[in-house]
Amino acid sequence: MPHIVHAPHLNRNIVLGGRKRPKHPAHAVKLRNILRTAIDLPATTNRRAKADKSLREMFLNDTLGDCVIAGRGHRIGELTGFSTGSPFVYSKDQILTEYERIGGYDPKDPSTDQGCDMTVAANDGVQVGYADGSKDVGWVSINAADKNEVMTAIYLFEVGDLGTSLPDAWISPFPSADGFKWDVAGKPNDENGHCYQIVDYDTDGVWIDTWGLYGKQTWKALAKYNIDSAGGEFLVHLNQDQLVAAIQKSPDGVAWGDLIAAFNAMGGNVQPIVNPPAPPAPPGPTPVPAPPAPSPEPSSSGPTLSDALGYLDREFKHARRVMNKDVALKTAQNALAKHWPQ
Repeated sequence: MPHIVHAPHLNRNIVLGGRKRPKHPAHAVKLRNILRTAIDLPATTNRRAKADKSLREMFLNDTLGDCVIAGRGHRIGELTGFSTGSPFVYSKDQILTEYERIGGYDPKDPSTDQGCDMTVAANDGVQVGYADGSKDVGWVSINAADKNEVMTAIYLFEVGDLGTSLPDAWISPFPSADGFKWDVAGKPNDENGHCYQIVDYDTDGVWIDTWGLYGKQTWKALAKYNIDSAGGEFLVHLNQDQLVAAIQKSPDGVAWGDLIAAFNAMGGNVQPIVNPPAPPAPPGPTPVPAPPAPSPEPSSSGPTLSDALGYLDREFKHARRVMNKDVALKTAQNALAKHWPQ
């Protein structure tokens, strides 16, 4: 049940305990079951600055036990900020709408401020979606005790949700500035249930975002407090664009077909990803230009409209199902440039 804790960096109280301990196993794909080969991981990631405008928001978690919903806002901000450089920032009304829908909160009845179950919220992300109009195609459960699996998840999918029964020492004294550190510190306390985001990692642990602050949770603390036996969780939520980007990072490291099939078996509708664009090749030596080819004899007739429509049809059959105007235009230009006689 949510309760009041004083936050010095805000000079006011906040509500803690808004993440409910899961009462049932997480019905999600487990990343460890679909990893096929070792993935070449960077030693560190540093992406949070692109989403800072969203990650610094409290999203009403200073007055309500809505940490799970605030976490959704931070996660969408991280994903949109990293992909576009301009993070989507939830409004207070949008946060309230999701807390009412997912947590059963009624603003007219303070007793309904009871927090949320992260797995219920995860299913909502697939079935209903988010305030920016996006939806998840599924979600993946991560083994927080496996450092390599954690790094793989954050490298491939960019951001994850931690559900933790915080030990008392983590909030006494309460974090008051960036750079706080959460290490192994006694027993988990279910009364301090909290949801927050992993936004990066380095050699010491994972960088987390909570209450508008950036801090560090060590690898040992992650392995102790975010596992099933401690009432902890670590979930990664995926949309179609993330899947495409992740496949480009590691086409052979994960059984992608198995992952998509599992999502669809649980009621999803993930479109097959056919021939995703390959990552850019490393630069090679500058090629020596070939001598100019002789000019072809002028043709008596060029491609017809029917020919051009055929070029476009073949190209779009292998393109992403959902794309914005710029991507669609580029796809069409590539089709015509590839097939149109020069």
